[in-house]
Amino acid sequence: MRTRLLLTFSLASASTLLVGRADGTIIGPGDGTGNSLPANPPAGIAVQNVGTYSNGAGPASATYLGNRYVLIANHAGLPSGGINFPTVGTFALDGTTDQLLTNSDTSNTDLRLVRLATDPGLPTLTIASATPAIGAGLTMVGGGRNRATTPTYYNITAPGGVVTWTATANSASASAGGFAWAPSNGIRWGTNTNDGDGQGGSRFRLGGAFNVDVFQTDFYESGTGPNYSIANAKNDFLASGSTTSEAQASQGDSGGAVFAADGSLVGIMHAIDGFTNQPSELALFGQHTFISDLSVYRSQLSAVPEPAVATLAVGMTGLLALRRRRRLPG
Repeated sequence: MRTRLLLTFSLASASTLLVGRADGTIIGPGDGTGNSLPANPPAGIAVQNVGTYSNGAGPASATYLGNRYVLIANHAGLPSGGINFPTVGTFALDGTTDQLLTNSDTSNTDLRLVRLATDPGLPTLTIASATPAIGAGLTMVGGGRNRATTPTYYNITAPGGVVTWTATANSASASAGGFAWAPSNGIRWGTNTNDGDGQGGSRFRLGGAFNVDVFQTDFYESGTGPNYSIANAKNDFLASGSTTSEAQASQGDSGGAVFAADGSLVGIMHAIDGFTNQPSELALFGQHTFISDLSVYRSQLSAVPEPAVATLAVGMTGLLALRRRRRLPG
């Protein structure tokens, strides 16, 4: 079964060494340093609207909507010293605007709307009016952890029923692989596609402290069977499902934006999952990033003094049992 942990998180992505592709938010053609902001933004995507902040809980990301409004992940907490946007500097909050978005049953979500004291001069975003189609391309932007320059591989065994991970240099026979998080943070963009609820549906309710409607991305197209062998995953990743800057969230990306191809804001990042007993601070192929579906909450964002828009990202991690995937409980 899956469990989940709160964490502010960042984006990690595939290495050319492993899958012959460029990396995602933790990215680069081979060493993870590519797609850094503010340089080299993808056309039509307002990557400059994603900022970073810190507080006692650690670093987090934030998405500027327009008219001084900013969307953050509630679980990441409020900024303690303003929000820094890479092209325009650091801006303090007005100290009065602070609103949690709600579900149709009036329960609070992990989406939190705050406002800057002064206008940063950034563009106003358009909030998507519909859930992205399954398979639709997405651009993910966050200020989370960077990654190691090369992948790490593991053999997975279960002596006495206890799942155990052992590092191995033999990538061909390894059970799993991915990238360790580096200690530093940086704002990067990466790409992925919408996987809906993972079972053909468009979205689901991410429960617990998040309590928000989400869709997910998959760090690769998984193989078949109860165990997700990296040997199969590498082939599937290359054959179908991977994108040129394949991305996965990690610590510090909470509140970071997710954009559709037309530049509209479809959500922000809230959480990731993982495998049972996997080593900590590691982005593994087969993991998911969970992204709020802002089309569900669009009316609340549009109700604030115009112009207003939305974005996605938060941070959290969970454990995914080494068996057939299933939808998280609502």
